Amino acid sequence: MENIYLIGFMGAGKSTVGKLLASALDRKFIDTDQNISQSVNMTINDIFAVKGESFFRDLETEFLKKLVSSVSKVVSTGGGIIERVENRELLKESGRTVYLDVDWNEIKSRISDSPERPLILNSKNWDEIYDLFEKRLPLYRQADICIQAGGLSPEMITTEIIDKLNT
Repeated sequence: MENIYLIGFMGAGKSTVGKLLASALDRKFIDTDQNISQSVNMTINDIFAVKGESFFRDLETEFLKKLVSSVSKVVSTGGGIIERVENRELLKESGRTVYLDVDWNEIKSRISDSPERPLILNSKNWDEIYDLFEKRLPLYRQADICIQAGGLSPEMITTEIIDKLNT
């Protein structure tokens, strides 16, 4: 069975839903950010601060390349993974993408007190984060499945994903 990749902006609930989805489908759960962090023994914030975003994105691509050969995983991706064409191709070639669509106001509410998010720490203001959100939207919307996840519980989102995977 192919992998299922959860994509969406930071704070969309990819990790939370991913764990529930993996459990419901009896699949292994993988969090790309967590795996990258462990592989270099640094937090994501430290990677961004010390090595830079480009270095992190390179690690992200390398990790995806390894996932292409695996199957039957539920993978929570970082919010920016879709920015590279190569990453989008790797996602498509090895599984189905599921976009957790949450509107800006809910995203902002969810991430406003998140010190572990490097793009928030490095941003000068919310306008920059909103611009990034807007820039990524067309890429997210290319997903195989789009779930209107705003205002729904993780369990409800999980059920909706399963329903759409089976249609």
